[in-house]
Amino acid sequence: MLHNGQPLGTQQLSEDRFAREFTDRHGDISRFCHTSGKWFLFNGNHWETDGTKRVNYMVREIIRELSAGATSFNKSSVINGVEKMLQSQPTHSVESSYWDAHTYLLGTPNGTVDLKTGDLRPACPKDAITKVTACAPEEGSPATWLRFLDEATGHDPEMVRYLQQICGYALTGDTKEHALFFVHGHGGNGKSVFLNTVAGILADEASRVFRRQFQLGYATIS
Repeated sequence: MLHNGQPLGTQQLSEDRFAREFTDRHGDISRFCHTSGKWFLFNGNHWETDGTKRVNYMVREIIRELSAGATSFNKSSVINGVEKMLQSQPTHSVESSYWDAHTYLLGTPNGTVDLKTGDLRPACPKDAITKVTACAPEEGSPATWLRFLDEATGHDPEMVRYLQQICGYALTGDTKEHALFFVHGHGGNGKSVFLNTVAGILADEASRVFRRQFQLGYATIS
């Protein structure tokens, strides 16, 4: 049996050896979040939870390869032991604060947008992005959207600019303004269309709360 061109005997194998091999191969794309108790894998665009136990399978493949199928190693106790060991390995071990911590980086289907410059670049594992918008940036002017804003605001360019500013602020993780925006007015004037469109674009970045969550005595807002 060869590993990196060198002979590797079964006497040199151990759970620690398998764990180090896993980190060498997959350290850039795998993280274990101790807050959620879940593995995350980088899919080339963003990080997502390992809902199908791919990490366990990846560990098993490494054990099978290095041990040349030796039955003493190809057991669930060894596989699970290696995975457990990896969870505390510094390369893989993170908490929830690790994710989506960059205030001005936005994940999109086509890559990551630097919101300070407007530049779109390839997604990178180090960005630790788990949330992605529903659509990617495109060149050109959104004529239909701008026409809707113009009509919904009663042809008020300052209000249109303000609504666009709110949308831009919502894309960031910046909370320095400590602002809570209310959209109100008579029925049928575009409020729901505006909010549903923005929420649909933001996708993972948007969440819905209910009226009762703002009422006195309601314990938490999630």
